[in-house]
Amino acid sequence: MLTGEFGSDRVQSLVEFCKSNPEYQIISGFQQAVYNKFVPAARIYYLADGDADPDLFLELGARLGIQESLQVGHALFAAKISKIKGGDDA
Repeated sequence: MLTGEFGSDRVQSLVEFCKSNPEYQIISGFQQAVYNKFVPAARIYYLADGDADPDLFLELGARLGIQESLQVGHALFAAKISKIKGGDDA
């Protein structure tokens, strides 16, 4: 669950809040994805609770494969939740 939207000027406050409240994590909007972790120089940040797996990300405008398109319907673009492959890429 996302709680709030914050600019880069609020990063230090978010970091301090998360240290005091470990049930929350920082989510980062960077390029065409939203990462379930803090990414320096991201465009936007969110405060969230729930699954804190840092390898999760939401790819915005992802082109779906044929089988995925059939499951969704006639959509060519949709959000796609994935796990980051190969480590700490952002």
